[in-house]
Amino acid sequence: MAFSFVASEFIDSDTLNTLVINKPTGTVDDDIMFIIINRWSWWSPISVPSWWNSIWTQTNYYLYWKKASSEWSSYSWGFSWSTFTSMVLSTFRWWFDLSNPIDVVSNTVYTTSNTILRAAGMIVTYPNSPIIYLWTIFRTTGARTFTPPTSPATFTEHYDWWSVLWWWWFEIASMIRTWSWSTGDMDSTISWTIAIKHAFAVALKPELPANWNFLMFM
Repeated sequence: MAFSFVASEFIDSDTLNTLVINKPTGTVDDDIMFIIINRWSWWSPISVPSWWNSIWTQTNYYLYWKKASSEWSSYSWGFSWSTFTSMVLSTFRWWFDLSNPIDVVSNTVYTTSNTILRAAGMIVTYPNSPIIYLWTIFRTTGARTFTPPTSPATFTEHYDWWSVLWWWWFEIASMIRTWSWSTGDMDSTISWTIAIKHAFAVALKPELPANWNFLMFM
């Protein structure tokens, strides 16, 4: 059974300080979910739904994860005040360690004004690790096109959507990293020069055989 994308949900608002986002269609127990949040504010959520775990924050960008278990139909996120806020919730399935899924995260700031959207390289512990690439830009007006990273291998794009309300654009992509150690920088190409952008990359621990430690050192 291969690692796979299930579905995503999106919500935005500039008037609410509590946003309720639906569970992605098809989510079942033992899937893994990630939510990326953009806020035109430096304050993180003050009311986080139960069992959601913060992975990292970076100024206006927030990333959380949760293993699916007896899921509610939606999740309520509270903030100190209303401002322009966009959220994408995505579900993935199979081929990760259910007990402790997160291996390493890339969260390096890259705000050079160009067409590159970069998640900095990270050291992946295990071969055959799923890597999820989650990024966002502020696009102002007009359609944009995006090419997912091709290094360390070609990423498969799963989600490409924008917030008409406040012009944030999101993309979700993934790949299986067939060997361990450094990924090198993971760069998307944007059809527009911009500095207001950020990319997260998350390597999951793969589902390992019971005798993994023995096999590693044979």
